[in-house]
Amino acid sequence: MSKIFSNNRLTACIIAIVTLMLLASSADAQRRRKVSSSKARTSQTAAKPSMEEPALSFYQKAKTDDAAAQLDLAFCYYKGNGVEEDNVKAIEWAKKSAAQGFPEACVLIGWVYQSGGEGVTENQQEANLWFKKALELATPMAENGNARALMALSHLYEYGDGVEQNKELSHQYLKKSAENGYAKAQDLLGDAYMNGDIKVDGPEMVSKEERNELVNSFYENLKRESGLQDFSIIYLANAILNLQGKSETVTDEDAAMDVIYDYICKQSEVQSVTDESKEKQKEESIKWYLKAAEQGYSYSQYSLAEIYDEEEDYSQAAKWYQKAAEQGNDEAQVSLGYYYEEGKGGLPQNNEMAVKWYRAAANKGNARAQTNLGICYDNGIGVAKNPQEAANWYRKAAEQDYARAQWNLYCCYRDGEGVAKNMTIANQWLQKAADNDYEKAIAELEKKEREEANRAKTNKINNELTALKNKIGVSVYNNLNAGYITKGMKWSSIMAFRDYINKYNYVSGATIIDNLPSEVKVGGITLRATKTTSYVVDYAILFSNRRGGDISGGFISVRNGVVTSVNLERAR
Repeated sequence: MSKIFSNNRLTACIIAIVTLMLLASSADAQRRRKVSSSKARTSQTAAKPSMEEPALSFYQKAKTDDAAAQLDLAFCYYKGNGVEEDNVKAIEWAKKSAAQGFPEACVLIGWVYQSGGEGVTENQQEANLWFKKALELATPMAENGNARALMALSHLYEYGDGVEQNKELSHQYLKKSAENGYAKAQDLLGDAYMNGDIKVDGPEMVSKEERNELVNSFYENLKRESGLQDFSIIYLANAILNLQGKSETVTDEDAAMDVIYDYICKQSEVQSVTDESKEKQKEESIKWYLKAAEQGYSYSQYSLAEIYDEEEDYSQAAKWYQKAAEQGNDEAQVSLGYYYEEGKGGLPQNNEMAVKWYRAAANKGNARAQTNLGICYDNGIGVAKNPQEAANWYRKAAEQDYARAQWNLYCCYRDGEGVAKNMTIANQWLQKAADNDYEKAIAELEKKEREEANRAKTNKINNELTALKNKIGVSVYNNLNAGYITKGMKWSSIMAFRDYINKYNYVSGATIIDNLPSEVKVGGITLRATKTTSYVVDYAILFSNRRGGDISGGFISVRNGVVTSVNLERAR
């Protein structure tokens, strides 16, 4: 991998990207672009109902002493799937399953003790005892082809839990478990092929771990070379897409990694994953997802739906979103809600159904669903318009660090919609959204900075004109006929020029007046340049006093916002 970074073309690529960044954004904006940890699948920390599918079905079977259902229910508590996450109950139900000889249950108990958490103290020694028990139970069962035992061994060797880590052996056990019909193994095998962790025969494909290592190395090298520090992987990927003249953008880190990896390979003349190998990996992945999906495994159903959605086969996507949603998969519920809202995939356009599915996922703490439900209340889509309820749902999602909700909540506080208008709180949410690389928020912050800079310029000009008034006297100042000369534009007086600045918050920058002649006539008055026949200024004011008095006219030059000379002519 390291040879890639010695390539001259890569150095050129670094310079090109840095140049693009500097052109695209000011240094202040760069400092706001921090690495975002938000993903398409958001964390689910909000309160959940007592029990929903699939946990409810598992619970009903688990009460009959069904060991498989007890294990599945334990995993629901461990992941917070259909129930509120609860490590104590996860262990409780997993121990019931383990007592009936299920090695996977022992692995789960080991994981809970290994990581600890609410209600369970981290205890590696206890975890190792359960990993050892899993190994002892699973080994003879696996020799007889038990799919769940094979899955348990795959888990142990994948992470090196109680055994020496061996990913190749882990993959072998995973394949055998999937081939023996275990839906969970089939789903994980589909993931492994999709991510390149397991490769099909054909052109070499790097694993996601190898890809991430290469991209992160490139990213750190770029920061050193450019001197810029606070920009995210996502921002870098979008800069590359911009550099390539592409209109699309990425919003999550995994997609950003793909963009940067492909770019590195092209610039470094290293063979990337070919279209042929990508297609083979996808085909193998779909094959295993389909096997699990047809057994009713909701994660595979959702994965299939996502693939078909990306391929724009919306009828197939809708079919699998529906199946997964009905089993309580919250991400599928959000997507199904969107399909109903848009009338996609053969589904009727139905805002009430959209709200139903958004609410189902939102009640489980899904930030994307909470945001979409907030939008429905905001705009009266499928529900009565209710700005207060909209703000409530935006807040739930925003507190999970969901950028779009943070932006929407900023708008609520800015406009006083559903909450009391409060610019201090509004700006706090705006900053959070910008920190999460939400483009609208970044643009809004940059706009505010420009407006503030223009106000500062306006104040500076007004101060300079006040100083001029004090210097030449109020009566002379008020009787001036002035011309603000730039790009053929003139104002009738200094006051008019000042009013224009105040109205539009704008100062023309870097206007060049070359080869100013030694004598200039304005309104019949001759103005003479006293320093040189050429002035390079931001703007120039030529004026004459037609009402008589000691001053007949003059020339004011301003450079970098500061009056650099005031040349006044006395009346003859």
